[in-house]
Amino acid sequence: MENNTALDIFELYLPKAQWPTILKVSVKYKESSWLRWLGFFNVTWYKKYYIKVTYKNHKVRYFAISSDTKEVIKSHVLTFNFHLTTL
Repeated sequence: MENNTALDIFELYLPKAQWPTILKVSVKYKESSWLRWLGFFNVTWYKKYYIKVTYKNHKVRYFAISSDTKEVIKSHVLTFNFHLTTL
């Protein structure tokens, strides 16, 4: 059941028809350096998180995700990448 949960999560962001063309998936973030200094004022939204999708033809696409879903997706990246190798 754990494997199906991981696949269902990624199906929300990536159509299942594209999965055979994907090489790997990872979670990345981009940090806004000038907003980081606002951390002194208890601002913690200076990072934007993305799903980085690398295709077999070496093209890269980024899909924006929220910081809440980042933890869920990050815990299932390894399972999803393993599933991609079996396609």
